[in-house]
Amino acid sequence: MTTEALQMIPVSRLVQAPENVRKTNTGAGIEELKASILAEGLLQNLIAYPTDKEKFAVVGGERRRKALAALIKEKKLAKAHAVPCLVRDREEAIALSQWQLNNPTAFFFEKMLNVHSANYLAWSQHLSDFLQNVDFSAAVQFSKLASALLRYRRETPARPDDGFMNLQMFPGVG
Repeated sequence: MTTEALQMIPVSRLVQAPENVRKTNTGAGIEELKASILAEGLLQNLIAYPTDKEKFAVVGGERRRKALAALIKEKKLAKAHAVPCLVRDREEAIALSQWQLNNPTAFFFEKMLNVHSANYLAWSQHLSDFLQNVDFSAAVQFSKLASALLRYRRETPARPDDGFMNLQMFPGVG
Protein backbone atom coordinates (compact mmCIF):
# COMPACT_ATOMS: atom_id res chain seq x y z
CA MET A 1 0.00 0.00 0.00
CA THR A 2 2.12 2.88 -1.22
CA THR A 3 0.50 6.27 -1.41
CA GLU A 4 1.77 9.81 -1.59
CA ALA A 5 -1.54 11.23 -0.40
CA LEU A 6 -2.15 12.07 3.20
CA GLN A 7 -5.02 10.29 4.89
CA MET A 8 -7.05 11.82 7.69
CA ILE A 9 -7.08 9.21 10.45
CA PRO A 10 -8.80 9.53 13.84
CA VAL A 11 -6.28 9.66 16.70
CA SER A 12 -8.14 6.76 18.35
CA ARG A 13 -6.98 4.49 15.49
CA LEU A 14 -3.30 5.41 15.94
CA VAL A 15 -0.98 3.27 18.08
CA GLN A 16 2.73 3.39 18.87
CA ALA A 17 4.81 1.32 16.46
CA PRO A 18 7.23 -1.08 18.15
CA GLU A 19 9.75 -0.22 15.41
CA ASN A 20 9.84 3.50 16.23
CA VAL A 21 13.40 4.48 15.30
CA ARG A 22 13.76 7.26 17.85
CA LYS A 23 15.14 6.07 21.15
CA THR A 24 14.77 9.33 23.09
CA ASN A 25 12.17 10.00 25.77
CA THR A 26 9.01 10.63 23.76
CA GLY A 27 7.30 12.03 26.86
CA ALA A 28 9.61 15.04 27.07
CA GLY A 29 8.07 18.37 26.16
CA ILE A 30 4.53 17.03 25.77
CA GLU A 31 2.97 19.98 27.62
CA GLU A 32 4.63 22.48 25.28
CA LEU A 33 3.63 20.40 22.27
CA LYS A 34 0.01 20.25 23.47
CA ALA A 35 -0.04 24.04 23.84
CA SER A 36 1.43 24.42 20.34
CA ILE A 37 -1.14 22.07 18.81
CA LEU A 38 -3.99 23.95 20.49
CA ALA A 39 -2.62 27.33 19.37
CA GLU A 40 -1.43 26.53 15.85
CA GLY A 41 -2.81 23.11 14.97
CA LEU A 42 -0.75 20.13 13.89
CA LEU A 43 1.97 21.54 11.64
CA GLN A 44 3.41 18.25 10.42
CA ASN A 45 1.77 15.00 9.45
CA LEU A 46 2.47 11.67 11.12
CA ILE A 47 4.02 8.69 9.32
CA ALA A 48 2.20 5.40 9.85
CA TYR A 49 1.53 1.97 8.43
CA PRO A 50 -1.67 -0.08 8.63
CA THR A 51 -1.86 -2.98 11.10
CA ASP A 52 -4.16 -5.96 10.74
CA LYS A 53 -6.63 -4.60 13.34
CA GLU A 54 -8.01 -1.45 11.67
CA LYS A 55 -5.28 0.53 13.44
CA PHE A 56 -2.28 2.43 12.16
CA ALA A 57 1.14 2.14 13.80
CA VAL A 58 2.95 5.50 14.05
CA VAL A 59 6.67 5.36 13.21
CA GLY A 60 7.10 9.10 12.77
CA GLY A 61 5.43 11.50 15.18
CA GLU A 62 4.98 9.51 18.39
CA ARG A 63 5.29 12.63 20.57
CA ARG A 64 2.63 14.32 18.46
CA ARG A 65 0.39 11.24 18.77
CA LYS A 66 0.81 11.23 22.56
CA ALA A 67 0.09 14.96 22.78
CA LEU A 68 -3.04 14.58 20.64
CA ALA A 69 -4.25 11.61 22.71
CA ALA A 70 -3.72 13.63 25.90
CA LEU A 71 -5.68 16.57 24.47
CA ILE A 72 -8.55 14.21 23.62
CA LYS A 73 -8.43 12.67 27.10
CA GLU A 74 -8.55 16.20 28.58
CA LYS A 75 -11.55 16.92 26.31
CA LYS A 76 -9.70 19.75 24.59
CA LEU A 77 -10.12 17.95 21.26
CA ALA A 78 -13.06 15.88 20.05
CA LYS A 79 -12.97 12.08 20.44
CA ALA A 80 -13.21 11.69 16.67
CA HIS A 81 -10.40 14.21 15.98
CA ALA A 82 -8.52 13.11 12.84
CA VAL A 83 -5.00 14.06 11.82
CA PRO A 84 -3.07 13.88 8.53
CA CYS A 85 -0.96 10.74 8.25
CA LEU A 86 1.34 9.70 5.44
CA VAL A 87 0.40 6.03 5.18
CA ARG A 88 2.97 3.69 3.70
CA ASP A 89 3.57 -0.03 3.95
CA ARG A 90 5.53 -1.06 7.04
CA GLU A 91 9.02 -1.17 5.47
CA GLU A 92 8.62 2.12 3.62
CA ALA A 93 7.25 3.89 6.70
CA ILE A 94 10.18 2.72 8.84
CA ALA A 95 12.70 3.67 6.14
CA LEU A 96 11.18 7.15 5.78
CA SER A 97 11.26 7.68 9.54
CA GLN A 98 14.92 6.56 9.67
CA TRP A 99 15.76 8.92 6.81
CA GLN A 100 14.22 11.82 8.75
CA LEU A 101 16.21 10.89 11.86
CA ASN A 102 19.53 10.56 10.00
CA ASN A 103 19.14 13.61 7.74
CA PRO A 104 18.12 16.46 10.06
CA THR A 105 18.97 19.25 7.61
CA ALA A 106 17.03 17.69 4.76
CA PHE A 107 14.21 16.91 7.17
CA PHE A 108 14.12 20.56 8.27
CA PHE A 109 13.63 21.67 4.66
CA GLU A 110 11.01 18.97 4.14
CA LYS A 111 9.12 20.35 7.16
CA MET A 112 9.28 23.86 5.74
CA LEU A 113 7.97 22.59 2.41
CA ASN A 114 5.15 20.73 4.16
CA VAL A 115 4.14 23.83 6.11
CA HIS A 116 4.17 26.01 3.00
CA SER A 117 3.00 23.45 0.45
CA ALA A 118 -0.53 24.86 0.30
CA ASN A 119 0.86 28.31 -0.52
CA TYR A 120 3.19 26.81 -3.12
CA LEU A 121 0.37 24.86 -4.76
CA ALA A 122 -1.78 27.98 -4.94
CA TRP A 123 1.13 29.99 -6.39
CA SER A 124 1.95 27.33 -8.97
CA GLN A 125 -1.71 27.17 -10.03
CA HIS A 126 -1.76 30.96 -10.51
CA LEU A 127 1.46 30.74 -12.54
CA SER A 128 0.03 27.94 -14.65
CA ASP A 129 -3.15 29.94 -15.30
CA PHE A 130 -1.09 32.99 -16.26
CA LEU A 131 1.17 31.06 -18.63
CA GLN A 132 -1.84 29.53 -20.39
CA ASN A 133 -2.97 33.04 -21.33
CA VAL A 134 0.40 34.29 -22.58
CA ASP A 135 0.82 34.51 -26.35
CA PHE A 136 4.38 33.33 -26.79
CA SER A 137 4.11 33.40 -30.59
CA ALA A 138 4.28 37.21 -30.55
CA ALA A 139 7.42 37.10 -28.41
CA VAL A 140 9.00 34.54 -30.74
CA GLN A 141 8.15 36.64 -33.81
CA PHE A 142 9.55 39.78 -32.16
CA SER A 143 12.73 37.90 -31.25
CA LYS A 144 13.15 36.71 -34.86
CA LEU A 145 12.56 40.23 -36.19
CA ALA A 146 15.03 41.77 -33.72
CA SER A 147 17.66 39.17 -34.64
CA ALA A 148 17.14 39.84 -38.35
CA LEU A 149 17.43 43.62 -37.86
CA LEU A 150 20.62 43.26 -35.82
CA ARG A 151 22.11 40.84 -38.35
CA TYR A 152 21.22 43.28 -41.17
CA ARG A 153 22.81 46.16 -39.26
CA ARG A 154 26.03 44.23 -38.66
CA GLU A 155 26.28 43.12 -42.30
CA THR A 156 25.43 46.48 -43.87
CA PRO A 157 28.06 49.23 -43.99
CA ALA A 158 27.04 52.16 -41.83
CA ARG A 159 25.81 55.22 -43.69
CA PRO A 160 24.72 58.25 -41.75
CA ASP A 161 21.82 58.93 -44.11
CA ASP A 162 20.37 55.43 -44.55
CA GLY A 163 17.40 56.11 -42.25
CA PHE A 164 18.09 53.03 -40.15
CA MET A 165 18.08 53.57 -36.42
CA ASN A 166 21.41 54.29 -34.87
CA LEU A 167 22.27 51.21 -32.82
CA GLN A 168 25.06 53.10 -31.09
CA MET A 169 22.37 54.32 -28.71
CA PHE A 170 22.37 50.80 -27.26
CA PRO A 171 25.70 49.90 -25.62
CA GLY A 172 27.05 46.52 -26.68
CA VAL A 173 24.82 46.27 -29.77
CA GLY A 174 25.93 46.74 -33.35
